Amino acid sequence: MSSKKNVDVLDLCSSWISHLPNDGVSLGRVVGVGMNEAELKANQQLTEYYTQDLNKQPDLSQFDDESFDVVCNVVSVDYLTQPLDIFKEVHRVLRPGGVSLVSFSNRCFPTKAVAMWLQADDIG
Repeated sequence: MSSKKNVDVLDLCSSWISHLPNDGVSLGRVVGVGMNEAELKANQQLTEYYTQDLNKQPDLSQFDDESFDVVCNVVSVDYLTQPLDIFKEVHRVLRPGGVSLVSFSNRCFPTKAVAMWLQADDIG
């Protein structure tokens, strides 16, 4: 990851909270992309946000190449209908040596999750 002092973060499928540390890391720009403007506005860790449905618009064209040190998607990847397009965009906006963090959960909203996630169990 970058050796710069402040870490710039893109939080995909962001909401009212970003699961970022409050200590030990000096955060620079923290940008959220999510679907609910009221929740994004309530997120105190974000320095800016964009309201966007990544299933209808699976691009991050509002960001320049190599804009972020970290891109995270916390327990929401199972709701993306075009994850490959999003992952290509993540690769584009990450700085050299940057990190993409994707976390998963076995809890979901079945009415929103993509079918492949609903057909699998915790073993695979």
